[in-house]
Amino acid sequence: MRGETTQRSALDPEALIAALRTMALDRLRDADDLWLILDGSDLRKPHARQMEALQRVAPLTGSSLVPGYPTLTLLGLGGEGRRGILDHRLYSAQAGDFVSVPALTRQLITTTGEALASWPQPVTLIMDRGFDDQAILATAWRQGWQTVWRVQHRDRLVRAGPAGPTQPLEPLAHQTLAPIGRIEAELLVQKTGQARPKRQPVTVALRACPVVMPVRWRPTPGTPEERWEQPCWLVEAAMRTTEQEPWWLLTDRPVETEQDAATIFRMYAQRWAIEDTFKLVKDALGQETVQVLSYEAVRMLDALAWVAQAYLEDLGIGLDHPAIRFLRRLGGGEDRPNRPVGRAILLRGLQRLLDLLVTQALLTDARQTGHLPPQIAAFLTSLPDDP
Repeated sequence: MRGETTQRSALDPEALIAALRTMALDRLRDADDLWLILDGSDLRKPHARQMEALQRVAPLTGSSLVPGYPTLTLLGLGGEGRRGILDHRLYSAQAGDFVSVPALTRQLITTTGEALASWPQPVTLIMDRGFDDQAILATAWRQGWQTVWRVQHRDRLVRAGPAGPTQPLEPLAHQTLAPIGRIEAELLVQKTGQARPKRQPVTVALRACPVVMPVRWRPTPGTPEERWEQPCWLVEAAMRTTEQEPWWLLTDRPVETEQDAATIFRMYAQRWAIEDTFKLVKDALGQETVQVLSYEAVRMLDALAWVAQAYLEDLGIGLDHPAIRFLRRLGGGEDRPNRPVGRAILLRGLQRLLDLLVTQALLTDARQTGHLPPQIAAFLTSLPDDP
């Protein structure tokens, strides 16, 4: 950019994500309790035909699969609304280096675990039902992390206690789940009689019971199998007056009081944070609109979008700062004390600043060369002088 070299910079997606991880850990270092949210998201390219390593992914609407690329993201959450990207991978089953999604997930957890090896505060990994996999859980436990995940395999074998026989989780849960409390929460739910879901208050009834999960895990192919008994708790969260199936959440964090159960529920409910981040990257940054032929170029552009997202996360710290308030006004946001500035509004404000810089450069060049059209010059005379 400075004309010092004609060579391309030695950037690659892995280096960019590693730099973002370092920045995120610096931002989250003072957190009393670090929460990691692992989730996947698809980059949809419905009109693409020639992009390298395209595979079929779930559509935004409808049932027919569309061309695109799946991704995996690990988001860190700390206190006071701080968040940061700890890992992100765009992959394709059609790419030559692809092994499997579980293997990629374990690699992502291991890489982040190495970065958190000396982390002083507790770390909890939060996952949706798609990651209900014993090898993934064992990999997280071997990092020293605690876990909270939504149950998909209700037929998994567990014990009621260390000396009890193994039996499927579902019949055991129906026998042993006991009421532990209830809380009021605001969730996106569809109550009985409503035409569509909306974000609204709802009463959540909580039940819990202890279980023991027998674990069999092989770190890598060819290594000896490790076995142990993992004490866990099952938390059932039933939303009253809704048709929604109760959440079954398994965790190795202790759940002995109503407050413990409420904490597990709120931890899982914080998954909205990563959905919010996905929406920003896709909609505000236009991640799904760019089309390039090379698979490596797709991965590079994807990583650069997360660099831009991280920059907006930095701007989101200290929302009362005068610069942030000005960007909100420039982006068309309302200055309300009870409504935090959105990152999409910040992006719009930044874009308008960049447009201003481009416009000023073009006008300066046109005036110096005498090529400013009279119609444009007449328009500019009606504008106030620059401050």
